Amino acid sequence: MVFMKVLVFGPYDKNQNVNSSRLHALKKAGIEIEEFSSDFLKFNRADSKNYSAVQIAKSVVFFTVDSVRLFFRGLFAKGIDAIFVMHPGYFYVFSAKLLGIARKKKVFFFPLVSIHQTLIFQRKYFKKESIEAKIFSIADKFSCNFSDIIVLDTEHHAKYFSKTFGVSLKKFRHVFIGVDECFTTQKKSRKNKDFEVLFYGSFIPGQALDKILEAAEILREKKVKFTLVGNGPLFEYVKKLAQEKKLGNVVLYGWQPKEKIPSFISKADAGLGLLEDNEKTNLIIGNKVLEMISMKKPVINFNCPGVRELLGNKKSALLINSDPKSIADAILFLKNNPDARAKIGENAYNAFRKNCSSDSIGKKLKSLIEEVL
Repeated sequence: MVFMKVLVFGPYDKNQNVNSSRLHALKKAGIEIEEFSSDFLKFNRADSKNYSAVQIAKSVVFFTVDSVRLFFRGLFAKGIDAIFVMHPGYFYVFSAKLLGIARKKKVFFFPLVSIHQTLIFQRKYFKKESIEAKIFSIADKFSCNFSDIIVLDTEHHAKYFSKTFGVSLKKFRHVFIGVDECFTTQKKSRKNKDFEVLFYGSFIPGQALDKILEAAEILREKKVKFTLVGNGPLFEYVKKLAQEKKLGNVVLYGWQPKEKIPSFISKADAGLGLLEDNEKTNLIIGNKVLEMISMKKPVINFNCPGVRELLGNKKSALLINSDPKSIADAILFLKNNPDARAKIGENAYNAFRKNCSSDSIGKKLKSLIEEVL
């Protein structure tokens, strides 16, 4: 067995599946990991107030100083075969590239999303012509151009990055994202009095929360319970709207630690994935989708190219139009067809196990490192 060692360079969010699942997969594949990272990303990135011009300026200064510090540390790291920059290390790729040149090693970049696309077009925190928009566009473009290999979750996502930021498609590799270990233990579902559908998220723009509430309104007399878990900028708006519409079939639980989410999934009869039709959700497979199918739950999702790469088979998910009636109709179908519901959940789980398990991801990442040795 060939010994391999990866240097993880720069800060990364250990709570993001894109990072935790892939690093766990590397370890399972027998690859040693040495971390040169900074634990400072503790602010709420779902809150627009944390993206003020002052905060951005402070962060850029910190990134620059910290990345230089890590560069000099990296010069003395022993026996490394590759350098990994995990999400959200966009501003660290340049220093990682200089280190890669000095150490004659390739730099792998793992962006979860385009920060320009996420903050400008999905969350709409800034106008397209703003200085902030230009800064985030430059961060996306430069981080990709200074990487040797860019790893994304779907091929459609790679094509978007390539076209938008002028990066050769030859740089991109496709590796699905896995889930945290707390989701991999299958739990027995209870039998609900009412049919229960689960949504959980950060309650930000682009999560189709209005449409979910409209679907709940359509189904208010159909013995369907909507369990909404999470918190964020739109939480109070959703709570108020549910009260105004007198939606007794909607229950909001607020923020819950990740370790408790599997219990919510196990109690639900079906899950709501990405339901909004926008440029970002068209390209990706949501973490919540992966987490729910890893526990054999049937998922309702907007019929978009990204999710079709994993669940394109109509027997693996209900892929629908992005409107309240389609959501309501899909829920009723699953409610009224328990055999189909179980089969969809089983097929989705099989697709997950084949493509998103730690073993599968570890083998793919190991082969990518072997490419550059």
